[in-house]
Amino acid sequence: MAAKKKASAARAAPQKSKKKKSRAGRIVAVILLTVLLAAVGCGIYYAIETNGFTHFEDVEYNGRHLGTAERGVKLARGKNVFEIKSIKPAAGAGKYTVRIQANSEAKFTFQADGNPQSFAHVGEVTEYFGIEISEDRFEVNIPSDYSVSSVLSEKYGGETVTLPDELPKDTDFWIMSVGLSDGKNILIYFGVSDKPTISINPPHIIF
Repeated sequence: MAAKKKASAARAAPQKSKKKKSRAGRIVAVILLTVLLAAVGCGIYYAIETNGFTHFEDVEYNGRHLGTAERGVKLARGKNVFEIKSIKPAAGAGKYTVRIQANSEAKFTFQADGNPQSFAHVGEVTEYFGIEISEDRFEVNIPSDYSVSSVLSEKYGGETVTLPDELPKDTDFWIMSVGLSDGKNILIYFGVSDKPTISINPPHIIF
């Protein structure tokens, strides 16, 4: 009788060992599947964000990454360098557009040769800002005598512009629209600083 019990126990031991191995194998399989699904998910997200694994572009100003709608940017009189950063340059990279227009959120009325005009309806003023575009950067050149009225005067063909006594405070008067070659559009709401600015752009120092 004792011999039969020993034989039965001997057969049960390998079965328990097999069950433990099987359970451990299932746990490992679940972990691997989870990791695989996470990797696939990251790959899909990256493909969407980078336009099908072609390239992914961003705009930087003074080392600052600019979001798709960046507010409160202050440019300096003189040369302002914006860099186009690309993770993976592709065919068509470097083909982008830059436009500047009046911010319609700045609601006030001014006079152009005595005729009332709405700032919200001024529209594009790109030509005043002297934009120069190259493959991986563009420059916005702001005259030393810049003023809101000087921009409007050029827009209205040299007419004398009279602004109201008080302009809206804490308002970005201009919007720069950068259309990148990956299809993304960056909006930069900006004003011009009254203080001189030194922009460090290695290996050059721009005053």
